[in-house]
Amino acid sequence: MGKIIDFIKDKGIRGTWDTVKFHYHSDIKYNYWFKKHRVTEKELLRQKNVKFKYEPKISIIVPAFYTEITMIEELIDSVKNQSYSNWELCISIGSPEDRKLIEILSQYSNCDKIKYIISERNLGISDNTNCALKLASGDYIALLDHDDVIEPNALYEIANAVQDKTIDMIYTDEDKVNYKLTRYVSPYFKPDFSIDLLRSQNYITHLLVIKNELLQKAGSLLPEMDGAQDYDLILRCAEYANKIKHIPKVLYHWRIIEGSTAGNAESKMYCYEAGKRALENHLDRCNIEAEVCYAKLLGRYHIKYKLLGKPLLSVVVANATLKDKRRIKEAIVSTDGNTNIEFIFVSDDDLYKAYNNGARQTKGKIILFVLGACFPIEKNSIYELLSLSMQEKVGIVAPKILYRDNKIKHAGMILGFKNKVGYAFRGCDRRATTYMNRAEQNGNYSVVSPEVFIISKEVFDNVGGYDIKNDCELTQVLFCDKIIKKGLRIVYNAFSEWRSENIETEKNKSRVCDWSNINKKDPYYNENLSLHKRLFELE
Repeated sequence: MGKIIDFIKDKGIRGTWDTVKFHYHSDIKYNYWFKKHRVTEKELLRQKNVKFKYEPKISIIVPAFYTEITMIEELIDSVKNQSYSNWELCISIGSPEDRKLIEILSQYSNCDKIKYIISERNLGISDNTNCALKLASGDYIALLDHDDVIEPNALYEIANAVQDKTIDMIYTDEDKVNYKLTRYVSPYFKPDFSIDLLRSQNYITHLLVIKNELLQKAGSLLPEMDGAQDYDLILRCAEYANKIKHIPKVLYHWRIIEGSTAGNAESKMYCYEAGKRALENHLDRCNIEAEVCYAKLLGRYHIKYKLLGKPLLSVVVANATLKDKRRIKEAIVSTDGNTNIEFIFVSDDDLYKAYNNGARQTKGKIILFVLGACFPIEKNSIYELLSLSMQEKVGIVAPKILYRDNKIKHAGMILGFKNKVGYAFRGCDRRATTYMNRAEQNGNYSVVSPEVFIISKEVFDNVGGYDIKNDCELTQVLFCDKIIKKGLRIVYNAFSEWRSENIETEKNKSRVCDWSNINKKDPYYNENLSLHKRLFELE
């Protein structure tokens, strides 16, 4: 009861309600949804008869340690029941005195697809996993925890995905399941690969599959990273990966047991400390100068990038009143810490014409665009945008924007919402814990709001600025799309917070756009989530 009271004090009534809507309330309908949508026996039979042109062997790696017999049996059965047959199960027993576990595995090993090895002493998770890896002869390596289970079509979906042989890393959606494997909760519907989200949290987790060649290049698991060994491995593999594939299906069930991080996030604080070290090592290998800090939520991180020099920042402010011009100037200068700034004020009924006009007048290498009455409210808001925008392969960075009442106005945008574009988490309380913490963490989006964003002048000029044929949301979508096609990322920065006092006019709301040429499938939004009612809820 005390934890509930503390939670309400921290989030407030409105923040608590918004958090419940995104999490606990949805568990009720998810259990029904999953059982309705899981693979059917008819489909499994069809899959068993499929002959792929390329049928890779998939080695499933399991580090076992004092594993409850029922759990290891259910794990093994979930592998044996796969509709795809070219697999092997490699189990390392890191608890050599556990005679019951050894006896059970000796019975299962009558099947030549199931191998096990017994260590001479108790091993940590990384060393135990590495022992299992020594048994593997597969083309791909799948990592599975000793108390979890996979869906019977999991390996089929993996094999189907890697028919494109350029793919060398795959992950799937997942959920949590109770001890008896009867109730499914907390679905984790992930976006396609997002490096900036990965640098904020280990959102990939399970089911992780890695091409053996890539694993050999990235290296085995490191004992000093125990607790976040999977996060460390994912980061190392991502550095070398040619193509990373996300399968938007729940194929992995993380069992909730007492003491596990699935059931109690505070039970393994050392995991989060190891995760911080893994991220620091990753940034060092990538030659990125930055400080890794803990974010407010456990297992979440805030990377504070080092500002590369003191470039002239050109602030282009469009359609501001005389009073707002003064307020914007004061707010930006007081929060910046970098005095090398020029301000350019422009006005036009067409916002994008105003931005194009303002950009032509700039002298700085970096341009910060601001629409009307929008002001930074955090001391580091400009620094956050500026330092991140200067990182390699970053095209645009946009902040979190709040309404006057501290509800979210902008935290990234989603393509395809009601066949147009929608604002992620719009109307949610600033303090709410949103889906996958997307509003509270940095991450990638296909499009961000034109209200405030930062971009290098070189990139802006290279894409030709704005196409001003349509003064509507479509214009910003097309602009962001040009940035992405240059191989650059669109990044939402949750730690730069602004407050908007701009009024949305009916003219802007009712503007008609031609969306026929826009690919509405957004890689940063999972297809199992709604595009018709409320974003980030079940379809």
